[in-house]
Amino acid sequence: MSAWQRVQYYALSFLVAVCAVFYLTWWFNPARLNANHPLFMSIPLFVALTFVTMHRPFIETYGWVVLRKVQPITDPPPPQLGLRAALITTYVPKNESFAMVKRTLRAMLAADYIHDTWLLDEGASAAARTWCEKHGVLYFTRCDVAKWNTDGSTFAKKTKGGNHNAWYDFVGHTYQFVAQFDSDFLVRRDVLTGTLGYFRNPRVGWVGTPQIYGNMESWVARGAAMQTFAFYGIVMRGLGDRKQGLMIGANHIVRVQALEESGWYDPHLVEDLATGLKLGAKWLGVYVPRVFAVGEGPTSWSAYFNQQYRWAFGGLEILFGRSFRILRTLPLRQALRYVWMLTFYLNGLAMAVGVTLLMLYYITGISAASMPLGSLIVHYAPLLFVRQLLLLWSQRFNVRPEEESGMLWEGRFITMAALPIYMMALFGVLRRKRMVFEVTNKGDDWQVDKNAKPEGLQVFKPHAAIAAILLGGILLSGQLHHDSVVFFLWGAATTVLMIAFSMVPSWVYNIRWAARIGWRLFISRWSTPKEITTNNPVQEVIEG
Repeated sequence: MSAWQRVQYYALSFLVAVCAVFYLTWWFNPARLNANHPLFMSIPLFVALTFVTMHRPFIETYGWVVLRKVQPITDPPPPQLGLRAALITTYVPKNESFAMVKRTLRAMLAADYIHDTWLLDEGASAAARTWCEKHGVLYFTRCDVAKWNTDGSTFAKKTKGGNHNAWYDFVGHTYQFVAQFDSDFLVRRDVLTGTLGYFRNPRVGWVGTPQIYGNMESWVARGAAMQTFAFYGIVMRGLGDRKQGLMIGANHIVRVQALEESGWYDPHLVEDLATGLKLGAKWLGVYVPRVFAVGEGPTSWSAYFNQQYRWAFGGLEILFGRSFRILRTLPLRQALRYVWMLTFYLNGLAMAVGVTLLMLYYITGISAASMPLGSLIVHYAPLLFVRQLLLLWSQRFNVRPEEESGMLWEGRFITMAALPIYMMALFGVLRRKRMVFEVTNKGDDWQVDKNAKPEGLQVFKPHAAIAAILLGGILLSGQLHHDSVVFFLWGAATTVLMIAFSMVPSWVYNIRWAARIGWRLFISRWSTPKEITTNNPVQEVIEG
C-alpha cells in the first residue's frame, strides 16, 4: 500500500482499537455474569457466549492483520526462455460437459508461451480422446491401471490429487513447470508469460492466481463470488506479499521439482490446501492478484452447499488433524497464520453453541450473561460501525476494486446461509465420517439436460430444522415467562433468517423452473436446434 494508505490503515487500526476496548471493558465485567447462578455454571456459559459473539470479529481481524504487508501491484518479471512447461486440466465425464472442457482446452492451446496442453480424463471417454488427437491436445487416463487407482496414498482413486499424481508418474515429472486449471476456467493468452517469471527466484515453489467467477447473472453464483472477494483480495495478497500464498486448486502453476520433493499432491479432500501446506515448509508461494482465468461459480443452492460443505469438511479436518504437524514444519508465525485462517470454518461451531445457549435459556431460564439491551447497543454499536468501515476501506485492495466494492449484500446473505452447512461439516469431522470428493456438475449444456427438477425444501433441511427448533423454544419461553429481550431478539432474528433461506429461495427457484420449462417448450416448437454456447461472458479473457 502507498504511504498515504498506510497512514489511513494505522488511523483506522487506532479507531477500531478504541471501540474494541470500549466494548470489551464493558463485556469482561463481573456484572455480565449472571448473579442468579453459581460461578461453576455462569463462567463456562459466559465463555461459550463470548466465543459466539467474538468469533466473527476474530476472523475479520485476521484479514486486517495480514493486510498490513500488502504491496502495490507491479508488472511481472519476464519468464526465462526454453522452459519445459505444460498446461493441464481434468475431465470427469459423469459430472462435466465436454463442450465446456473443449472451450477450456482451446483457451489453453492459445497460451503464448511454448507449452504442451494435456487433458487428464477420469472416465476414459473415447469422444474426448478422439477430439484431443484431432486438435493437438495430449491425452491421459488412469482408468483400468491398478497402480494408479489405490484406496489411499499417492494415487487414491476418485480424488483430484490422485489423478494428477498418476499423470506426474506417467509423464508430468519430465516437465519443469505445470499450470493447472479446473475444466470450467477459460485462461488468458498471457497466463504463462505473466507467471513463469516469478520462478526466476529458485526458492519459489508455486504461483497462485485468483479464482474468479464469470457467470454473475446467477444470484447464487454472484453471492458465491462476492463471498470470495476479500479472500482473494486482502487475505491472499497479504499472504502472497509475505511469499506465503496458499495453493489455489482451481488455477496455479507449480515447480515440478518442489512438488516431487514434497511427495506430490496430497490426495486430500482439499488437496490444494493440504499440498500447499506441505510445500510451504521448504518453498515460497507467490500470489499474483491479476485475472488470468475466469470460471463458473455454483449456480444453484445445492451446488453451493456441496462446495461449502466440502471446503469446510476438508479445512476442519486439517485444523483438527494436522495443525500440530503444521506448527512443527513451518515457521511459527506462518503456521499460526494458517491455523488462524482455518478457524473461519468454526462459524459452524459458533452457530451450534449459539442455538444451544438460546434453547437453554428458553427451556430453563438459565442465561449465559446479563445483557441489558440498551447498554449492549451503546457499547457494541460503535464497534459494529467501525468494522463495516474497515471492510469497505479494505475493498480497494481487492483484485478488481472497481467491480468488487460496496455492501455486497448477496455475499453477506449467502455467507449466513452457509452457517448450518459449516455446522454439519463440523459434526461430520467429529464423527470421523469420511467424505468422498464429488465434482460439481458443470457446463451449460449439462445443466440443460440434467437439471429437469427444481430445488425443493430438502436442500434447506438444516435451515428449516434450526428455524423449527428456535421457534418452538421462543413459544415455550413465552409460556414459561422467560422474557429476556436480548435472547428473544437474537432467537427471533435467527429464526427469520433460517425461514428466509429455506422458503423464499425455494419459491423463487420454482417460479424460475416453471418459466424455464415453458421457454424451452416454446423454443423447441418454433426454433431450429443450434449449438449451445456458454453464458460466461469471458471471451475477453481468452483474447487477453
